[in-house]
Amino acid sequence: MSIPVKNIEKEFLLKMLYDQRLPVILKKNKAEYILFLERQTKKELVFSANKPIDKLIKMEKLNFLFDYHGKIIIFTSALMQINGNMLTFAMPDYLYKDLDRMFPRVEVPAGMKIHFSFPEERLDLPFPRVMEYESGDTEDIFKNIDLKNFSIIVYQMSSLVKRIATAYKLVFFKDTKPSTLEELIVSKTGKAMYLPSVESGLPLEDPFPEKRIITKDIFKTYLESTGVSVSNFDELYLKYINSKADKGILSALWVPIPFQEYIIGYIFIWSSEKGKVPLEPKVIEIIYQYAKLLAQSLKVNDYFKDGKIRSDIFEEKIVDISITGLMFTCPPSDLSSLLLKGSNIIVKMIFEDKTLNVNAKITRRFNDDSLWHIGCRFMDMKKEDYKKLFEYIYNKPFTETDAKNLS
Repeated sequence: MSIPVKNIEKEFLLKMLYDQRLPVILKKNKAEYILFLERQTKKELVFSANKPIDKLIKMEKLNFLFDYHGKIIIFTSALMQINGNMLTFAMPDYLYKDLDRMFPRVEVPAGMKIHFSFPEERLDLPFPRVMEYESGDTEDIFKNIDLKNFSIIVYQMSSLVKRIATAYKLVFFKDTKPSTLEELIVSKTGKAMYLPSVESGLPLEDPFPEKRIITKDIFKTYLESTGVSVSNFDELYLKYINSKADKGILSALWVPIPFQEYIIGYIFIWSSEKGKVPLEPKVIEIIYQYAKLLAQSLKVNDYFKDGKIRSDIFEEKIVDISITGLMFTCPPSDLSSLLLKGSNIIVKMIFEDKTLNVNAKITRRFNDDSLWHIGCRFMDMKKEDYKKLFEYIYNKPFTETDAKNLS
């Protein structure tokens, strides 16, 4: 993932652009231009271009790239003034480094058309929604389980629970809405509530790369969002932990059951036997996989049959494209609410006499100027398709070096 540089480093890099006359690359309309920073103010950057740039529009946002000691730096800026080959741009809010992409983002060539669609039906369901999409993929060890047989999945999970905890409870939100504190926070955040022990309390850190659990800070933030005064949080927190001890609970875990962007229920596991090993973090991942299996089994058994919606083809304004992905904008709407981080879309690209249908995963989503910006990464493209796309958007041959960089 690209990282925004801090203000001090940003000032340093811009100073190096000027002092060392570092070339800045701008790609537009399949052409490449070299720019040099001539001067800067607190609000503007003034560049000279090596040749006239076609079809420039004031306030147009353009993407720039430069190399500083082997590190690629990128930024986006709006065009303010045009005076021949002298171009004035707004001071960018951020410069980005440590890119996860080896190839620059460019404008979509004028002759290219791009359409989008969903690879599966997205559903409108009466369950709590979260802001990330959960695919139905599970780990390989679960691949051979018969999804049609819901009771077998529950039986296998209960057999596991008997070995590691005292008991479990399976709750769905179809007929009963979230009401307890654990139900509300799990359905709001989409994260697991994990109490390793009543002595240790909630975790201070989340050990999972995907950030799967509710830490003490998240618990505090949630209480604050509901209007609870957190001026005496320590007292409230201790009261909550003690309430579990009063019920004989020594260790507990509430794992949400995710389906697409919904939390359809949760699995509650607890231990109340003294001397039994507290629930370990690795249990979270195992139960989470079972939660996904339960959701997929319910889908196969038509549990969500009344919630089907259409899977339409749609077009949106493309911000930029690279060989590995693209970004587009979408106004707030029912459609934009479906374009969540983690969800999959199909990108249909039509150019010259070629048509590419590419699977893509949404990796970024942010709101700017009343528009949702949606960034997606191309997945599982064939080498020949990479070659076609590369040569079209960059207007140069696809080399073995480029192929190695893609690998």
